[in-house]
Amino acid sequence: MKLTDGYSRPKFSIIGAMEWLCFRLDMLSSITFAFSLIFLISIPAGLIDPGVLFQSGISLQIKIYSTNVI
Repeated sequence: MKLTDGYSRPKFSIIGAMEWLCFRLDMLSSITFAFSLIFLISIPAGLIDPGVLFQSGISLQIKIYSTNVI
């Protein structure tokens, strides 16, 4: 039993560290999304061309899904 506990202790630490990292990245992405949404809502209409926003949004989405970030 001591051998099993000795081998599972590092695995438990790694799993805990990965969960904490995932939580922090989720919070960071949620805060970033909220700030960018507030920024885009608060800017005056006509200041940024909608085509540019659409193109940058599509390119960001392709980059995120191609690198398996989500």
